[in-house]
Amino acid sequence: GDDAASAPDEPAGPDPAELQQQMDNAYTRGYEDGRAEGAALEAARLSSAIQALERAAEAYDAAQPKWLQALEKNLVALSTAVAREVIGRELRGQADDIASLVHQAISEFPLQAAIRVRLNPADLGAISSPLRGEALRAGRDVRWIPDPAIAPGGCLVEGPESLVDGRIEKALETIYTRLIYD
Repeated sequence: GDDAASAPDEPAGPDPAELQQQMDNAYTRGYEDGRAEGAALEAARLSSAIQALERAAEAYDAAQPKWLQALEKNLVALSTAVAREVIGRELRGQADDIASLVHQAISEFPLQAAIRVRLNPADLGAISSPLRGEALRAGRDVRWIPDPAIAPGGCLVEGPESLVDGRIEKALETIYTRLIYD
């Protein structure tokens, strides 16, 4: 027996070049699969970030009118406060201007109406004598009331059924309201 020689050839094992080619192919496929998966994940994250930016831009666009409206109100309030300060400074000690304002307010009431004139105490001291004399000559029933709540330069004239508000604050409040809501 030559059994060993007559036995069929057993495979000699994988060819090293072929094995290397398979490993190279597997490595390349793994690398490409990993790169494709990474690119897909990055694209998903980028898409999510873009959507978040779009939502933020929409929220900004929706909120912008409110911010602008608040800014406008604040600017009008600041302007009104500045106007109040400037007007208050101008009217301090201006007895003729204050007397004119009070005279105009009194003239809004019927002659026979009993009225109360509220003025800042400093203004009342500066203008009451001439106006009292004028009111007496006209036959008016006027009660003069010093009121520290009335800012210098303003007045509040009250009758039995109506009121004439000559306070600077009220005039500025009216202007503010018109600027904001009209």
